[in-house]
Amino acid sequence: MSEYSEQAALFEWVNLSALRMPELQLLYHIPNGEKRNIATAMKLKRMGVKAGVPDLHLPVARQGYNGLYLELKVYKNKLTDNQKFWKEALEKERYFVYVAYGWEEAKNILEWYLRG
Repeated sequence: MSEYSEQAALFEWVNLSALRMPELQLLYHIPNGEKRNIATAMKLKRMGVKAGVPDLHLPVARQGYNGLYLELKVYKNKLTDNQKFWKEALEKERYFVYVAYGWEEAKNILEWYLRG
Protein backbone atom coordinates (compact mmCIF):
# COMPACT_ATOMS: atom_id res chain seq x y z
CA MET A 1 0.00 0.00 0.00
CA SER A 2 1.07 3.58 -0.56
CA GLU A 3 1.35 6.20 2.16
CA TYR A 4 -1.80 7.79 0.71
CA SER A 5 -3.84 4.57 0.97
CA GLU A 6 -2.53 3.86 4.49
CA GLN A 7 -3.50 7.34 5.63
CA ALA A 8 -6.90 7.09 3.95
CA ALA A 9 -7.48 3.77 5.76
CA LEU A 10 -6.48 5.38 9.05
CA PHE A 11 -8.99 8.20 8.56
CA GLU A 12 -11.73 5.69 7.72
CA TRP A 13 -11.06 4.13 11.12
CA VAL A 14 -10.88 7.61 12.75
CA ASN A 15 -14.28 8.54 11.32
CA LEU A 16 -15.81 5.30 12.61
CA SER A 17 -14.15 5.55 16.03
CA ALA A 18 -14.82 9.21 16.78
CA LEU A 19 -18.11 8.35 18.52
CA ARG A 20 -16.31 6.43 21.27
CA MET A 21 -13.20 8.65 21.20
CA PRO A 22 -14.47 12.14 20.31
CA GLU A 23 -10.96 13.63 20.52
CA LEU A 24 -10.20 11.87 17.23
CA GLN A 25 -12.29 14.53 15.50
CA LEU A 26 -9.35 16.87 16.10
CA LEU A 27 -6.85 14.71 14.18
CA TYR A 28 -5.76 16.38 10.96
CA HIS A 29 -3.30 15.97 8.10
CA ILE A 30 -0.49 18.47 7.49
CA PRO A 31 -0.06 18.57 3.68
CA ASN A 32 3.69 19.08 3.49
CA GLY A 33 4.90 16.12 1.48
CA GLU A 34 2.95 15.87 -1.74
CA LYS A 35 4.55 16.44 -5.13
CA ARG A 36 3.44 19.76 -6.61
CA ASN A 37 4.22 21.90 -9.57
CA ILE A 38 6.90 24.54 -8.97
CA ALA A 39 4.52 27.52 -8.77
CA THR A 40 2.31 25.85 -6.16
CA ALA A 41 5.34 24.66 -4.17
CA MET A 42 6.79 28.18 -4.10
CA LYS A 43 3.44 29.66 -3.04
CA LEU A 44 3.03 27.14 -0.22
CA LYS A 45 6.60 27.72 0.96
CA ARG A 46 5.89 31.47 1.19
CA MET A 47 2.78 30.58 3.20
CA GLY A 48 4.85 28.65 5.74
CA VAL A 49 4.86 25.02 4.59
CA LYS A 50 8.03 23.39 5.94
CA ALA A 51 9.70 20.16 4.90
CA GLY A 52 9.86 17.44 7.51
CA VAL A 53 6.83 18.37 9.62
CA PRO A 54 5.03 15.14 10.61
CA ASP A 55 2.01 14.01 8.59
CA LEU A 56 -0.64 14.12 11.31
CA HIS A 57 -1.36 16.19 14.40
CA LEU A 58 -3.72 15.50 17.28
CA PRO A 59 -3.88 18.68 19.42
CA VAL A 60 -4.99 16.86 22.56
CA ALA A 61 -2.93 16.88 25.75
CA ARG A 62 -2.54 13.41 27.32
CA GLN A 63 0.01 11.40 29.26
CA GLY A 64 2.05 14.47 30.15
CA TYR A 65 2.40 15.57 26.51
CA ASN A 66 1.04 18.72 24.86
CA GLY A 67 -0.22 16.75 21.86
CA LEU A 68 0.61 13.95 19.42
CA TYR A 69 2.34 14.07 16.05
CA LEU A 70 2.38 11.01 13.80
CA GLU A 71 4.63 10.38 10.83
CA LEU A 72 3.14 7.63 8.68
CA LYS A 73 5.57 5.45 6.72
CA VAL A 74 5.22 2.40 4.51
CA TYR A 75 7.60 -0.51 3.98
CA LYS A 76 11.05 0.25 5.39
CA ASN A 77 11.09 3.97 4.60
CA LYS A 78 13.22 5.92 7.06
CA LEU A 79 12.97 9.47 8.36
CA THR A 80 14.66 12.16 6.31
CA ASP A 81 17.07 14.57 7.98
CA ASN A 82 14.32 17.23 8.02
CA GLN A 83 11.90 14.78 9.64
CA LYS A 84 14.51 13.86 12.28
CA PHE A 85 14.99 17.58 13.03
CA TRP A 86 11.24 18.12 13.51
CA LYS A 87 10.84 14.98 15.61
CA GLU A 88 13.59 16.06 18.01
CA ALA A 89 12.40 19.68 18.14
CA LEU A 90 8.78 18.71 18.86
CA GLU A 91 9.83 16.21 21.51
CA LYS A 92 11.79 18.98 23.27
CA GLU A 93 8.51 20.94 23.39
CA ARG A 94 6.81 18.00 25.14
CA TYR A 95 4.93 16.57 22.17
CA PHE A 96 4.69 12.83 21.68
CA VAL A 97 6.07 12.11 18.21
CA TYR A 98 5.74 8.64 16.75
CA VAL A 99 6.73 7.07 13.43
CA ALA A 100 4.09 4.51 12.51
CA TYR A 101 4.54 1.92 9.79
CA GLY A 102 1.06 1.45 8.36
CA TRP A 103 -2.39 2.57 9.44
CA GLU A 104 -2.87 -0.19 12.01
CA GLU A 105 0.21 0.81 13.98
CA ALA A 106 -0.95 4.43 13.82
CA LYS A 107 -4.40 3.34 15.09
CA ASN A 108 -2.82 1.46 17.99
CA ILE A 109 -0.75 4.49 18.99
CA LEU A 110 -3.78 6.79 18.84
CA GLU A 111 -5.78 4.41 21.05
CA TRP A 112 -2.89 4.09 23.53
CA TYR A 113 -2.34 7.85 23.60
CA LEU A 114 -6.00 8.69 24.21
CA ARG A 115 -6.72 5.91 26.71
CA GLY A 116 -3.48 6.04 28.67
